Amino acid sequence: MSNIVWAFAKLNDKSPKNANTPEAQQLFDTVASRHKAIIAGGTVQNMSNICWAFAKLEYRADELFNAVSSQHQKILNGGDVQAMSNTCWAFAKVSGASIVGNEEFNCKTNNINAGRAQE
Repeated sequence: MSNIVWAFAKLNDKSPKNANTPEAQQLFDTVASRHKAIIAGGTVQNMSNICWAFAKLEYRADELFNAVSSQHQKILNGGDVQAMSNTCWAFAKVSGASIVGNEEFNCKTNNINAGRAQE
């Protein structure tokens, strides 16, 4: 599921009019409706890919993003830098906010971003 929506967003990010079809809406609605399964059985990479795809094509899915946000410890402990970065970007793009009000998570991602700025 995550690879499908990621690939769809990747293919359509340069041509967003293709992403605004009834079929695309059905795809994203279906994925969003599976938010409980996504957090129960998905990896950090799966959640990151899904959030990135939704944000890239500007699909709102509050229940999905709330469910992923509840997994902040899993993301913090099990995610690589790219997955954490993409997830944070997606939350900022969709809601203008951080993934959670979790100080530990925000501190770690701020340190990652600071390290990237020095590279």
